[in-house]
Amino acid sequence: MKLKKNFIASAIALSLISPAVLHAQTVPAPTTPDPNSAEFKSQAGLGAINILPAWAQGLTGAGIVIANLDSGVNFGHVDLQGRLLAGADFTGSGTVADTTPESHGTAVTGIMVANFNGLSQVGISYKATVLPVKIGTGASSGVAVAGINFAAADPSVRIIVTSYVSDNSDQAAELAALQAAAVTGKIVVIGAGNEGFPEARFPANMTPSLGGLGITVGAINGEGTTIFSSRAGTNTSFMVAPGLSITSLGNSSSTALANPLTGSSMAAPHVAGAAALLLSAAPNLTGKQVVEILLTTARDIGTPGFDSTYGWGMLDLGNALAPLGALTGGGGGGGGGIGGIAGGLGLVGILAALNKKGDKKTEALETTLVFDKYQRPYILDVRRTLFARDNRPDLENLLRSFRSGSAWFDVELGDRQRLSVSTLSDVPVLANAFDYFSRRALEEERNIDVAMSLSGDLANGLQYQFNLNRDPRRAYGFLGATEGAQFLSERVFTAPYMGFANRANSMNLAYNLNAYTDLRFGVANMEENKEYGRSSSSALMEGAFRFSDKASAAIQLGTLSERGGLFGGSPSGGVFGVDQSNTLSLGISGRYKLTPDLILVGSLSEGYTRAKAARHAYLTNYSGLRTQTYGLGVLARNMWRRGDRLGIAVTQPLRLTSGQADLTVPQTIDFQGNIGLSDTNRVGLNPDGSELDIEVSYQWLVGHTTKFASYFQYRNEPYHAKSSGAGYTFYTVVRKSF
Repeated sequence: MKLKKNFIASAIALSLISPAVLHAQTVPAPTTPDPNSAEFKSQAGLGAINILPAWAQGLTGAGIVIANLDSGVNFGHVDLQGRLLAGADFTGSGTVADTTPESHGTAVTGIMVANFNGLSQVGISYKATVLPVKIGTGASSGVAVAGINFAAADPSVRIIVTSYVSDNSDQAAELAALQAAAVTGKIVVIGAGNEGFPEARFPANMTPSLGGLGITVGAINGEGTTIFSSRAGTNTSFMVAPGLSITSLGNSSSTALANPLTGSSMAAPHVAGAAALLLSAAPNLTGKQVVEILLTTARDIGTPGFDSTYGWGMLDLGNALAPLGALTGGGGGGGGGIGGIAGGLGLVGILAALNKKGDKKTEALETTLVFDKYQRPYILDVRRTLFARDNRPDLENLLRSFRSGSAWFDVELGDRQRLSVSTLSDVPVLANAFDYFSRRALEEERNIDVAMSLSGDLANGLQYQFNLNRDPRRAYGFLGATEGAQFLSERVFTAPYMGFANRANSMNLAYNLNAYTDLRFGVANMEENKEYGRSSSSALMEGAFRFSDKASAAIQLGTLSERGGLFGGSPSGGVFGVDQSNTLSLGISGRYKLTPDLILVGSLSEGYTRAKAARHAYLTNYSGLRTQTYGLGVLARNMWRRGDRLGIAVTQPLRLTSGQADLTVPQTIDFQGNIGLSDTNRVGLNPDGSELDIEVSYQWLVGHTTKFASYFQYRNEPYHAKSSGAGYTFYTVVRKSF
């Protein structure tokens, strides 16, 4: 893949590594450090912080200056040539040279910026520059303040790193100096100290007061299991990095290595070096944004989320360089995200018919320039981004169900009304009694998911049901009313255009006209929530007709209005965002009882959609969009043992069958961040493939309290893309009632 020649090299360096459907296109350095080399292996922390994605993108920290407030540095070391500024001494020694027995300041400097030269060691940001500020490791207030002020006054400095611990009487002056440095936009990284206290000592405990520009760093081993420093406590600016037996540069000669050192003094430069890489990758980032990225992308260890030991977790550069938040086309567009991450236009094979060698439209699709929430640019292949909103259960949700507890009760409200309430909440897995007390506050704030249904009879033949946080679609079609195994793709057989989340607030009315005809009407409102993030309103009318005891059919007519989404796509805009979409749908379904224990069900639904593109979206001026989904299933019971259930189904998930839009793809960016746009092309949106799913499910009871269920699904051309191959899903669930 090649970018156009006018994609400026320095701008290309802004493109970051990204996972899955996103990939960055950069001009890499001629060579990058080899993870199998002695130079790489000598620094134990490099692998632990996931450094390779950064180096693979050619990120080196070039142009970034880090002020190291420590014990000075070995200016003559071969691995630091070209990496040092003159610096200043505030200890009264008359030299900035490092003379400590442990080579403290030199070791810290080496972790950050040791040259990539095939010799003893390579630094995290090996082309960044260090300004050595000699204050010692136990500086007095006056010395500390003078050193901090010196670094703060240098406009070239973007990052300040230090690990000194203060018991001085004038800590207020030291804090004021640190806050003044933060006001200038400098990132302040401070080691937590090695006393093993529940909270870091001063000044590391004061990073939350630095206006979002401070990070306190604790020290752990490379596996992220044991901490060797003071803990996070309540400091929400706390993270950890490798600090056990770190080998770095020494001060005894031009090639010396120091004895391995342990502590937060070794952990802090890992974070400072990582910050330099982020800034060199995206110079537009503010210091506050860099701090936010590092903390929020830390690899979680210990108690999920922030905890009092590890804070936000372990530094992870791969996570920090991945796109965060919504992807937009620049220009400060709204929130939301692209469809390939949370749903989309209902296809992944979009525009794949253009995929011909040398096709200019294909080249534009392969090199689309997008931006994350921090305006960091990424190169995106449009054709691999958009697929259907799919709320079939996956392995993650299945495993989560085993960590959940539920409760329910039914209340009869007179002869005609019934109230059903159920709750679902995460159940903590506690290793010992001490865990209970350490997590008590977290458990008290644990969110409990409540679902409720109120149903009853209004008059002869007229029934109502109000639902809170339940799936509104199961009241329609013939699958829910059929005794038999359920399908992973059950949405196809119920009401596929009644929203794209599993839960909603809804109201249903059912009226029995006569012995052969039933009418159903329902409305549903789906709002953004922690799990699905969808926002839509829908209405559906269904007429069901019984031709005989064996044959039934139903016709559905519905409307769906999505706010900030399209077919379950991510809300609130994005590079393929839609402000509003309205769909009219028509569906037919049928049920035929072959034998008392063998039933055939089928459905076919089609929709017609008008969509309004979001601001800054790449796809605009949508034509009418036509979609289709269908399924055929067989449901059986008492096949091999009494009470068992067997289901076999062939289904096609929602697929865009026709539709067009204007595609405008940015492919260039200049030094000022101005985006150049390619010519606008009218493109077809229907995919090149057609997903067809085959699934088998089997359920059986053992006694009265244990239920086994097994599911297998084969997916041909997943997400309607020919190039996506085939997918398989298989799992078995055992449910025990008490």
